[in-house]
Amino acid sequence: MTTLERNIDKYKSKYLSRWAVLAMDIAILLVVSIVVAVAAYLLGSTIIRSNDSFIYIWGISSVVASTVMFLIFSTYTIIIRHFSFKDSAKFMYVSFGKVALMWSALVLSKLLCRPTWAMLVADFVLSILGFCAARLVMIYVYDNYKKHMRELQKCSRVLVY
Repeated sequence: MTTLERNIDKYKSKYLSRWAVLAMDIAILLVVSIVVAVAAYLLGSTIIRSNDSFIYIWGISSVVASTVMFLIFSTYTIIIRHFSFKDSAKFMYVSFGKVALMWSALVLSKLLCRPTWAMLVADFVLSILGFCAARLVMIYVYDNYKKHMRELQKCSRVLVY
């Protein structure tokens, strides 16, 4: 067993940790929100260009809403071997709840307008796609890792005397 494989075995329990999955999910939703904001900025959205506080409200509400929705729906418990199509509904609920909380933050700060509606819809769709893609990549990586470990266990060294 090589050093890399021993290190992977050592961190396997951390990789499968629910809190690591929660942190990864929050990071995915934050990246999705940043991508949506950057795309809106590049497309010439006046709300982003004219109001500096918009980006702070957008980012902070995204992180807070994501964390709240993850804790409510416990999606961080859906780890590698436990992802099914039924769990996709939970991801939809989380994404919808996140967008609803972000919408309420934008309404309270009086920054809601037509471009923000489009941003919220894009955030909703990209969040669901990000969740499913991350879980599928986790399954693929885990399966390949387990296959490689089985192949290594089948190998044996024979000493010819």
